[in-house]
Amino acid sequence: PRQRVARGMSILTLRLRLPGGSSSTLQLAPSTKYSELVSLAADATGADAHALSIRHGFPPNEVTLAADAPIAGTIQHMDTLLVTVPSAAAQPADSRGSGRRKPQNVQR
Repeated sequence: PRQRVARGMSILTLRLRLPGGSSSTLQLAPSTKYSELVSLAADATGADAHALSIRHGFPPNEVTLAADAPIAGTIQHMDTLLVTVPSAAAQPADSRGSGRRKPQNVQR
């Protein structure tokens, strides 16, 4: 997904590294609010936006912006953002195992 950018305005190209090893590229205006970036990352992962952790830099550090703060200044053009879903949030409600049945020894 791409956000429209006004003509003549610079854009930030961001690469999202998503759970499972996939990636996504976003092109956003520097004035984009952090909450919108989180929403786009949630769309890319299929996870709830409140469950996401977004890190950047090396070593990766948590992005700590207010929801209504613009991403410019903290997130730079061509940054790679590591998007993760903490394990408690990633587990399905039915946690009885992989769904495969264990073979049983039956004596007759």
